[in-house]
Amino acid sequence: MVMSWEERRSLGGKATAIKQKEIALKKYLESPKICAYCNSIIMPKGKERFSEVRKKKFCDSTCSAYYNNAKRISIRTDETKEEPCECCGKQLIRRINESKVKFKERRFCSRKCAIKMVKGWITGNPTKEHIFINGKNWQSSRSSIRKHATRVIRDSNVEMKCAECGYSNYVEICHIKSVSSFSKESRLEEINSLDNLVILCPNHHWEFDHGLLKL
Repeated sequence: MVMSWEERRSLGGKATAIKQKEIALKKYLESPKICAYCNSIIMPKGKERFSEVRKKKFCDSTCSAYYNNAKRISIRTDETKEEPCECCGKQLIRRINESKVKFKERRFCSRKCAIKMVKGWITGNPTKEHIFINGKNWQSSRSSIRKHATRVIRDSNVEMKCAECGYSNYVEICHIKSVSSFSKESRLEEINSLDNLVILCPNHHWEFDHGLLKL
């Protein structure tokens, strides 16, 4: 089926828009807006522009409520809660108010730690969480991990043949430790380390995924 000129122009416009969005995202992450309460990166929602995101002070209404209501609480108990920073591991100690309201968990101890976490995305070694947050959907995020694993294997000059039967006409890259078993803080280079990848033919790949083959 031959596409019309209008259809080709439409596809070209969509591809250009996707590239421009990726460029804008990388530029925004170099100096992102940080939530005043939880120190998380404030990301755009839906078709929201980055210029609109920079005007925000909180990542959502929940953070805004916790931040503003905390000033009104005068009675506090000696009970505290410790939460580790996702970047440096430093314990964040906060007092719990008398009504035992469950606070939204803080992710980072400072703006510096929050930015340090997203630097991994810019340099090509993002966390598993960032990959799935910034992907269009689950499938595209999973596909980006698979493509990176293929590059790791090719750059290592490993012979492209099944590690079990030696078949080489068509092979697949398999994760010895599944992607789902890694924590959200795990980096892409850890997930796709050469020690965690193995080359298998489609049949043995299926058998390995279903527990019928042990390497």
